[in-house]
This record gives sequence, structure tokens and C-alpha cells, in this order.
Amino acid sequence: MKLQFSVVSNKLMGRFMNIVMKECVYTDPRGDNFKYDMFFVQARNIRYVHIPADIPIMPAIKKQLQQHKGLPRDDKSVKPTFKTKRAQNRHHEGMMAVQHIMKSRNQKKSEDEDEDSAVN
Repeated sequence: MKLQFSVVSNKLMGRFMNIVMKECVYTDPRGDNFKYDMFFVQARNIRYVHIPADIPIMPAIKKQLQQHKGLPRDDKSVKPTFKTKRAQNRHHEGMMAVQHIMKSRNQKKSEDEDEDSAVN
């Protein structure tokens, strides 16, 4: 899969939130500063992102989603796996069992009503 990037000042951010920063300064927990021409951060190492207050968040999110919007996935074109087929079959069997139980309850209920009306 090709990773698409959006450019934000001197940072490149991918669809999966991996970030490549240019000309940045890394400060470690002890306070030591290290200058890098290029610095890569994997998405799993990002805990939160600061968004400036002057950026309207909803339009910005919608704009980003439109940029990364791909073709809609057609689930019917994907061949179902054995696990999916088995789950669908078990679901169908369960629904048939419920219908059978409901049908037998309705028959018993109608028989009981017939007996009550015959007694009265």
C-alpha cells in the first residue's frame, strides 16, 4: 500500500500518523538537546498531538479525511473465510431454532386457548 503524506510546515505526516520532521530539536528526559536534519517518529510512539487553538478542528478533520479518502471497500467482492462462513451458518441455525421455538410456543398457546374455550 502506498503511504500518502500531507505536508504541515516542516513536518510530513502519513495516513497512519507516522511523522518525519525536518530540522528539529529532540529533548530527552534529562533535558539534553539534540539537533536532527531529519527525525522519524513511528505512530506507536505518539501519545497525543497538540492542535493550535486558531485551527477550526472539524473542518480540518473533514479536509484531511477527504484527502485520504480512498475507494469504498466492496465487502461482497472479498471471498468469505471459513471462519466467517461458519459464523454465518451458526447464526442461521440459531435463528432457525428460535423460529422453531416461537412456532411451537404459539401452537401450544393456541391449543391452550382452544381448550379453555371448549371448557367454558
